[in-house]
Amino acid sequence: MDMAWNFVNDKSIYLQLVDIIQNRIATGYYAPGSKLASVRDLASEAEVNPNTMQKALAELERMGLVHSQRTSGRFVTDDEGRIQKMKRETARETIQTFLQQMKNMGFEKEEIIDLTPIVEDKYNEAGYKYEIIEANNCIVNKVLESDIASHDVTLCLAKIMDEIREQIGLVYPFE
Repeated sequence: MDMAWNFVNDKSIYLQLVDIIQNRIATGYYAPGSKLASVRDLASEAEVNPNTMQKALAELERMGLVHSQRTSGRFVTDDEGRIQKMKRETARETIQTFLQQMKNMGFEKEEIIDLTPIVEDKYNEAGYKYEIIEANNCIVNKVLESDIASHDVTLCLAKIMDEIREQIGLVYPFE
């Protein structure tokens, strides 16, 4: 399965490469412990300069998601706890961005909550995912009802998600 290397103009290429490779690790496209292609091969596949790819891989090493073995190449971390942590952080950032975008568009709490059944209906057809959306409704509702500063939203979301998981015994299919 090939995944496209799609770039946008409003963010540096190397940071986009970091995001794309992070996403590939999170989704299992690059399995834990697997060997990555060479810098030159990855750069060729992504159609970027090898120096740019090298910079992205160095950042991923700094983050602990990739490591080098002398003469053997680069490998995805086999620390699944680190990968899960990265996935949770990415999810929190996505939720925070979503809430900020909705606020910037002028949506009020009630309007955001009213929009969530659109997502809920799609998930209802898939069965058990309904509870996940219900949990997200609770998160959006709780976060929007609070007076916390925007930089505290991520911490609040993590705490609320843990409370919801305990209350309804929610088990995510992707964890």
